[in-house]
Amino acid sequence: MSEQRDPDFFSNVRSLCNEGYTQAEVAKKLGISRSYVSDIVCGRAGWCPDDDADAVIQGLKDDKQFARKRLREALRAEVLFKEAAEVAAKHIKPFKPVAPPKFKKREGAIEETAVLVLSDGHHDQVVTSDSVGGIEEYNFDISCRRAEVLVDAVIKFCTRTLVGYDFRKLVILSLGDSTSGEIHDAEKRSAFGNQFKNSLAIGHLHGAMVRDLSAHFAEIDVHCVSGNHGRRTHSKEYTGPQNNWDYMVSKIAQTATSELGGVRWNIPDSFDAVVDIEGHGFHISHGDDIANTSGNPWQGLRRRHERQIAIHRGTRSNPNKSFLSGEELDYHVIGHHHTRGIVNGNGVGYICNGAWLATDPYAYQKLGVAGPPEQLLFGVNKDRGATWQLPVTLYGKDTAKTCRYDGVKDLLHG
Repeated sequence: MSEQRDPDFFSNVRSLCNEGYTQAEVAKKLGISRSYVSDIVCGRAGWCPDDDADAVIQGLKDDKQFARKRLREALRAEVLFKEAAEVAAKHIKPFKPVAPPKFKKREGAIEETAVLVLSDGHHDQVVTSDSVGGIEEYNFDISCRRAEVLVDAVIKFCTRTLVGYDFRKLVILSLGDSTSGEIHDAEKRSAFGNQFKNSLAIGHLHGAMVRDLSAHFAEIDVHCVSGNHGRRTHSKEYTGPQNNWDYMVSKIAQTATSELGGVRWNIPDSFDAVVDIEGHGFHISHGDDIANTSGNPWQGLRRRHERQIAIHRGTRSNPNKSFLSGEELDYHVIGHHHTRGIVNGNGVGYICNGAWLATDPYAYQKLGVAGPPEQLLFGVNKDRGATWQLPVTLYGKDTAKTCRYDGVKDLLHG
């Protein structure tokens, strides 16, 4: 162990970590424990045989310098990515305005806001039938056809089926994982094999969906947060929510719909947001921070609500505002878990959205799970909160030869 207390040994450990080796790889390479590597890297170990304090101090300085360098590089990459998203958006040609909807107020109709949860599209993911036991076939063309099914269902249900209701406003909660991103080398197996092209195509697809919906609703509010698949860092860094390909997708969709009347976008520099819908507080996030049990996120959501309720407490019903003057939380809305459902109890509602694909090789082989591709549509009443719900199954046009969103791919060759 004497050589493991030599300053050169400590320096060698740090150098290997700086070169990109994981702590486990360094430990195996040098024949020491991973925890000892961690102690050296974090400055908890560093004394040489004669307890030379100068060597320890120098080691700490080296660690500090390395940490600062990594931080500068990360911040620089984040800033450059956000600027790239802004530049890309400026080159997007907006869709032509559609004719504004004409409303005739129905006598005695119930006025509500329709809410569409849009998440886990993974539109650039390619799933072949033989990789999942024939359960699913998925690619960008199929996702476009499922988008058409979803949009048509929202229009039909809100304008023709529920004849006793007036829906002048639609709120879209876009919760991320629109793309499978770069993690797990997904980009190499993606629809276009290029993450910029993937994001451009998905952004235009989302924009086209909003354009079609805007012809049937006087107002559309779109709230966007990023998912875990779109991140550009090795692990989730809570200070960089817009350093994410989902952010670029949202910026492209926002620009594509910039000339449509009545459409508003909210893309916060945050992984979550509190959205006021008819006076009720909806906390939205992707949901990757919510623990689940066998795919069931309800207990995790309950624990999250219990922690956050002190911050977002009773500002509408209680004159004693929280220390952040936050909004009262009536509902939590997430995606990520590909498990569609709504659970209510003790004055709070938990809403989890489904996914655009039934399964993929990881879910099928590792987890052994699959389910119908679904997205959730529901209504919000000023007095009653969330009322009816409609899980929209996206099957129906997967094998159709044409789709009104096929032209999205043409933009990549313009």
